[in-house]
Amino acid sequence: MKVMTLCGTRPEMIKLWSTIKLLDNSNFEHIFVHTGQNYTPELKDFFFKDL
Repeated sequence: MKVMTLCGTRPEMIKLWSTIKLLDNSNFEHIFVHTGQNYTPELKDFFFKDL
């Protein structure tokens, strides 16, 4: 089964993070998509590095 997690903002990603990790470690084919809503280059690199 294929599963896609779609989120647009950093708060959504934080709320979904435990679910995202479970799906990554499951037998599902999981893809995570971040739409970049409210995107700023300074925060992008900082935020994804910490996750």
